[in-house]
Amino acid sequence: MSKSMLWTIFAAIALAASIGMYQQGENNPNLSELKNFWYIPLPFAFIAFQIGQKHRQLAGQKPEQEAVAQEEASPEESADGS
Repeated sequence: MSKSMLWTIFAAIALAASIGMYQQGENNPNLSELKNFWYIPLPFAFIAFQIGQKHRQLAGQKPEQEAVAQEEASPEESADGS
């Protein structure tokens, strides 16, 4: 399993936990505290989703593309003038 898929699964679980907390807190009077704090997992879900997207972009970049990107970024070019 790739890192991007793993982070995306973590984000989905955190989002599902947030939705579940809200629904359980709304329906069950004994668990009303869950409704008050349903938003707590959302920052983790957002961060995990962003990390998953970053890993997906890095995994999509091929080694040849990395070499070309490094050559374009390097200020040292051949001095032969051709």
